[in-house]
Amino acid sequence: MLVPLTNSLYVPDNVVRPDLVIVDIGRGFSVEKTRVETVTLYRREVEFDNLTYAVNHMQAKLQAQQSQAGPARSGSKS
Repeated sequence: MLVPLTNSLYVPDNVVRPDLVIVDIGRGFSVEKTRVETVTLYRREVEFDNLTYAVNHMQAKLQAQQSQAGPARSGSKS
């Protein structure tokens, strides 16, 4: 197998433990996980990203609706 070091530089390598992968968990940290743990981790990340997107989208819609409604009239009774 060839492992990329840069966009144009690859080095040959052998997989010693095919059941384990190294996962970038952010801020320059990597951890060793099983394939099942890795899939679970990335599924949770995708779910979180989708939830964050939905919340941001709803906030933008709410702000747009509020700005279209204009400022509340002072002294009006409901």
